[in-house]
Amino acid sequence: MADNGLEIEIKLAVADRAAARRLLRRAGARGASRFRERNTLFDTRQRELGRTGRVLRVRTVERVAGEGRIKTSAAGKGRRNRVVGILTVKTPVDQAGYKVRREIETVVEDPKRVEQMLASVGFEPWFRYEKFRTSYRLAGFQKLVIDLDETPAGVYFELEGPRSEIDRAARKLGYGPGDYLTASYYELFLAAREQLGLPEDAMVFPKTAKTVRAAKK
Repeated sequence: MADNGLEIEIKLAVADRAAARRLLRRAGARGASRFRERNTLFDTRQRELGRTGRVLRVRTVERVAGEGRIKTSAAGKGRRNRVVGILTVKTPVDQAGYKVRREIETVVEDPKRVEQMLASVGFEPWFRYEKFRTSYRLAGFQKLVIDLDETPAGVYFELEGPRSEIDRAARKLGYGPGDYLTASYYELFLAAREQLGLPEDAMVFPKTAKTVRAAKK
């Protein structure tokens, strides 16, 4: 995330994890930790946040066995504990061609407790999604992060940083502006849900495919 609190990013679709890793090796990218994210989006019953493009999210980041520190913008240099919780608020900024949002994050000790607190003041979980994420860096790109996201709805690169570095890195990976995706993972889930047989309200891997509705019972 930029110093001014703006998150500038795009996504790029990849055929699968093996193809993504080949492209990253060819570009000279170096990877860091791989971890599993479990995300829950909250909104009011009337979906007031979603209608104005705002996001309220509780994320649990679990380090994959054998990997290093969990690294997040909120956690600073990272932590060696196995699980980290992150509370995030995002608001949209109108910028054509890129996904630009103002982002505020903080690390939380007990994500479940935070979810209970949100529910107590009128927010309810409406969508869950999870993914495996591996972060990469490219030499000569000071502020750019490339995340390889493996999701139940497909594999994507997520490039975050200054627009100029996003464009240069996309070219090194073999992509152009016409390949840029600014859709959220919820929107990508909607496009793929029926074809892939995913639940109606959760983009999760099969072993943990419990819907929000079922979890609330």
